[in-house]
Amino acid sequence: MSTFLASGKRITLISLAFCCFILSACSENSENTLTTKSKLHDRQIEIDHQAKNIRHLLKDHHPAYQKLVDIIEGHFSRLLDKAKDLDESINLFAKTPSSENLNESVIALDKVHDLYVSSDILGSCCFFDNEAKAIKESVESHISLRSRLDQHPLLAGYLDSVEGYPYSGLIHTDIPITIESIEQEFQLGDPSYVTLGFHALEVMLKGSDITRSVSDFSVISNSNDSSSASPELRRTLYITLLSSEIRYNLSTLKANWYSKLQEMLTLQLAEQATEFDNTFLSELQLKLDKALTATQLKQKRLLEQNSLADKHTNPEILREREALLKELLSINEGS
Repeated sequence: MSTFLASGKRITLISLAFCCFILSACSENSENTLTTKSKLHDRQIEIDHQAKNIRHLLKDHHPAYQKLVDIIEGHFSRLLDKAKDLDESINLFAKTPSSENLNESVIALDKVHDLYVSSDILGSCCFFDNEAKAIKESVESHISLRSRLDQHPLLAGYLDSVEGYPYSGLIHTDIPITIESIEQEFQLGDPSYVTLGFHALEVMLKGSDITRSVSDFSVISNSNDSSSASPELRRTLYITLLSSEIRYNLSTLKANWYSKLQEMLTLQLAEQATEFDNTFLSELQLKLDKALTATQLKQKRLLEQNSLADKHTNPEILREREALLKELLSINEGS
């Protein structure tokens, strides 16, 4: 009888510990979700304020500027909508892992990545600077937005299992799955040590030379982010962190563009705006024409070769890029 009672006490204690474990997990996940929502909310307020200022400045400039801003705003709206779709797909998969939900997450990732890459022309025109600015909130961060979003190639074994090394990568360590720790591990002594962005998420969702399956993940509410968490849970926690950061980084990209545009428009008001506008628009036309020719040449070569050059040059990316370039080239029509 005493043995039975002792066993009962042990079971009770274990049950209580397990309940606390789950409650801790729910609390931690809720806090992370609230933090992400708060960051996105604050960024949206900033963007709305910037957009209002830009509208005020544009009235003193060439009408083509308004068309240019409308086009790029439209592009960002599509990009952020797809980033939201990705984040929601990942969170649904984290709560209800299934082959269907995993596949939907992979499709959502490919869509937002393709659209992001298709707009690389904006990096050399249109007051668009995503190269040098790091996230302002991360005081010690030196990671540019482009690196945070799309650094490649990466070493898959630095993140997770690869053929011959089933327990390699940070997934099999006790490194906390937090943005602070993931930032610290980014390019730690090697440019291929990539822990953020589209390609890190791709490794988690698709695997590398090891085929990914639903069993590689676990339901996010069943445990917490601790050094003792299983690799399956750590993958789930990691993909939710990556998708939310991608969404936030893209919104920051838009805020940075507004900031740069406002700076340039304000500067030119103090000089000869009309002369500047004409020069800028002429140079922009040349850049866009050159980029369109290069894009159409790549499309032709891909069609002839019937193959993909790389993850940043596929038919969908080139179609999106061509459409954006043609839209941008139309800004002077009717002005």
